[in-house]
Amino acid sequence: MVCKKCNKEIGNAAECPYCGAVVLIDPLPHHLPVGALIGGRFSVEGVLGEGGFGITYLTRDNKLGSLFAVKEYYPRGISYRDNTGTNEVYVSSKDDTDFYNHGKERFLSEARTLARFSEEPGVVSVTDFIEENDTVYLVMEYLRGETLQKYLKMHDKLSADEAFHMLEPVIKTLEKIHAAGVIHRDISPDNIMVLKNGQLKLMDFGAAKEYIDDNRSMSVMLKKGYAPMEQYRRNGKQGPWTDVYAMCATIYRCITGKTPDDALDRVVEDNLQKPSALGADITPQKEAVLMHGMAVHQQDRCRNMTELLRLWNGASDSAIGNTNQTADPNATIYADEAVFDSNATVYADETQVTGKTAKVQKPITTHQMPIPNQQAPKPKKKSKAGVIIGVVAAVLVVLIIAGVVIVKPLVSSISGTSNKNNASTVPTLSSGNSSSSWSVTDTAWNIKKDDNKTKLTSVSIYQTIYYHFKLKSTKKNATIKPIIKITKPDKTEETYVYSEALKDGWSWYSFSYDDPKSAKAGTLVVTVADESGNKIFTDSILLKD
Repeated sequence: MVCKKCNKEIGNAAECPYCGAVVLIDPLPHHLPVGALIGGRFSVEGVLGEGGFGITYLTRDNKLGSLFAVKEYYPRGISYRDNTGTNEVYVSSKDDTDFYNHGKERFLSEARTLARFSEEPGVVSVTDFIEENDTVYLVMEYLRGETLQKYLKMHDKLSADEAFHMLEPVIKTLEKIHAAGVIHRDISPDNIMVLKNGQLKLMDFGAAKEYIDDNRSMSVMLKKGYAPMEQYRRNGKQGPWTDVYAMCATIYRCITGKTPDDALDRVVEDNLQKPSALGADITPQKEAVLMHGMAVHQQDRCRNMTELLRLWNGASDSAIGNTNQTADPNATIYADEAVFDSNATVYADETQVTGKTAKVQKPITTHQMPIPNQQAPKPKKKSKAGVIIGVVAAVLVVLIIAGVVIVKPLVSSISGTSNKNNASTVPTLSSGNSSSSWSVTDTAWNIKKDDNKTKLTSVSIYQTIYYHFKLKSTKKNATIKPIIKITKPDKTEETYVYSEALKDGWSWYSFSYDDPKSAKAGTLVVTVADESGNKIFTDSILLKD
C-alpha cells in the first residue's frame, strides 16, 4: 500500500512511518463527506473503517484541535444517506424502522457501557455521544497504532510470557468490568488495539451484556475460533468464563500463529492442538492453564479473570486438575440464534423466523433465562440424543453474514434455475454425498433482496449481494437441515446453519453477503451441505474490484 500523502510504500501500516499520515479507506457515496461537522464540533477528515452496523471516521475537534475517532450508527442494507446537504440517514423501508430504532438503542447502550470504564487503562475511552442526522455518533479517543490482528501478521509468534504481559492490563480491566456485572462477549485480536507505546486497549463493546439481571436473555454473537460453546447454544449460560475463553483463545493465536479450532467443531471431536505441539514458547504448567481457560464446556473452565490471573502467576498442574475435555455428544446447538463470522461484529438477536408466512420480527422475542452469578454453572444432564446443528425453518430463513441482515421475506413465487433452463435440474454432487435425497432448483445471485429471478455472474466487491435457492428432500417426512459454507476470494471460510423448516415439499432460502472490511476481488463460492456435512451443491460468483 502507498501513502496518499507522500507516495511512499507503507505496507499494511495504519499510519505512514515517513510522514505520519493516517491511512484512510477510499470514500463511498454513503459516507459523510470530508469537512462535514458532527455535533457542530467534530470535522470529518476521512473514514478509518466500516462494518455491518457502523462507520468510523477520523475527525478533528475544532475547539481543541485534537483528533478523535467518531463511530456512526449506519446499518448497511437498510439505510441510505441524503448527501444533498443534510447528511440525514433514512431507513430504506417502513418495515425496517423498528429494526433500525432498536439497533440505535443498542448503539447508545454501547456508548453508556464504555463510558462507565473510560478511566480504565485497558479499554478505549469514550468522551461523548451525539444524536443528529436521525442517527447516533460515539466520540472516542483516537488510538494511534494497529489492531493486534494486524500486529501479529507483521511480527513473529510471541512467547507465552510476552503475550500475557502485553494482555495483562486488558485482563485486569476485564476483571473490573466483570465485577460490575458486564461481559464483553467479542474479545479477539481484531478488537484489541496495540498503541505506539506498546499499550493494549480493548475496543468494540457493541456485544457487551449485563449478566447479573435475572430477566435478561443473552443474545448470541459468534466470532469463529474465539467464541466458546455457550455462545452457540440457545440460552447458553454466559458469564465471565465466556470472556476467559476468548482471551485465552487470543493468547493461543499470539503464541502459535494459528486461530484456534472453532468450538462448534471441538464439541463433536476435540482435536485442538496444544501450543507446544505448534512450536510455542510456553512451559507445561502455563500451557495447562491456557488449555484450562479454553475448555469446551464452561463448567470445566476458569470461572473469571481473577482465577485466570491466579493460575497463570502460580501455574501448577495440581492447581487446575485434568484439562483434557470430553465432547458432549448430546449437546443441543440451536442455529437460529447463532452467527458465524470470522471478522465482523454482528448481533444475532435482531431477527426472528416464524411459520409459513415467514415474516421477520425486529427485534427478536428472545427466550428468558436466569443469568448466573460469577460461579460457573453446573453440568447439565444429557438431553436428546445426537448433536443438532440447527433446525430448518419453513419458507424463509434469515441469516446474518458479515454484519448484514436480510430483513424482508422473499416474494411468494420463484421461477427459473441456475445455469440450466430445466427447473428440475439438480446441481452436480460429489461422491459419497446424499445426492439421492435432495432436489435443488431456482438458484440465483443478484443485488436486490426481493429479486429472485435476475441471475448475475459477477458483481462489485463493494456491493451487497443476495443468493436464493430452493431445496427439498426426496425422502418422505425428512427434515431439511442445510449447512452453508462461504469461501471468500482469500480462501477464508464462514459456516452458517439454518433454523427449522417444513419437512415435505420445497423450501426456499435466501442470504446476503457483504464484507466491506476485507473485500477482495476473486471468486466467492457457496457450498450447501446436509446436517451431516455431505455436500449437496456448490455455486459461485465473481467479485470484481
